[in-house]
Amino acid sequence: MKDYLRRHIWILSKLYENPKGLTYKEFAHEWERTELNTLKTSLPKRTFADCLRAIEDAFDIQISSDARNGYRYRIVNREWLEKDNVKDWLLSAFAVNGLLQDSKTKRFHTETGIC
Repeated sequence: MKDYLRRHIWILSKLYENPKGLTYKEFAHEWERTELNTLKTSLPKRTFADCLRAIEDAFDIQISSDARNGYRYRIVNREWLEKDNVKDWLLSAFAVNGLLQDSKTKRFHTETGIC
């Protein structure tokens, strides 16, 4: 799977599993540690913004970042999204895959002591 597609899937799953949202710094930090980041690339702010736009277009969702909310990125129309069974299933599958990959990475680091 191409790195950009992994990044899109990972960002989408993080948005879906964190209804209150995450900051750009949280996304960037977690991206560096996830197993899906096979090339060990960083997540520049411009790339992150491009990913958000592509996700909005592909899934017909709205992602916002509000200064009053600490610039936390979140899915705005989550209720509508959860009513669409196919999109909900797909996002749930992405979220579970992301959790499994992150769990695998954390277990490896715990067992080996490698950071």
